[in-house]
Amino acid sequence: MKIVTMLTEKGGSGKTTLTRHLAVAAIQDDQSAACLDADPMGGLRSWGDARGRDPFVVPEASQKPVHVDQAVDKIRDAGADYCFIDTAGALSAVGLHMARIANLVLIPLRPTADDVKALWPIVEELKRHAVNFAVVISAAPTTTRRPTTETLDLLEAQGVPVAPAIIHQRQIVPDSGINGLTALETEATSPADAKAVDEFKYLWTWAKTRMAEVPVAA
Repeated sequence: MKIVTMLTEKGGSGKTTLTRHLAVAAIQDDQSAACLDADPMGGLRSWGDARGRDPFVVPEASQKPVHVDQAVDKIRDAGADYCFIDTAGALSAVGLHMARIANLVLIPLRPTADDVKALWPIVEELKRHAVNFAVVISAAPTTTRRPTTETLDLLEAQGVPVAPAIIHQRQIVPDSGINGLTALETEATSPADAKAVDEFKYLWTWAKTRMAEVPVAA
């Protein structure tokens, strides 16, 4: 089983959104997937309750790594090919543990000064532990390219790996979650909707390829 962990030090960055969309993308790619909601806010669990079907969501709000490992084992024993972990918006010991057991860590990052400022401690820790990670630009504005372009230039200058798929702020994304769905399962009624679907599919394709280069987590 391969593990993808979403990790940030700032709330509202798009962790839960990425988790549920990647899990559904995996299922649409004929893979079995499950989610671990390790965020005490419980947003992913609420989405799973509203959904009522795969990918199933296992809640685990404990801050003890041993409990996280037990929850991951439960998902592995259920036969999942992929486990997607949503963490709390904080750089904690248990968060770093969930990063270290992952095949890939994704750091959702809104292209704002506050989000970029909160990024550096996580990047430093992940590099120190030799974790396979990448930043995902999320909730990027569609009215101007400047914030996204400037953020990408800064990350490149600092040698931070960035996923090539950029997730833009489109209304279909939050709207689809109300009934336990994702943009990938919602009828696209505009070119903007279709672009949102393409962005998440592209991110999944890239992540799957990236993980194929990394040994399966123990």
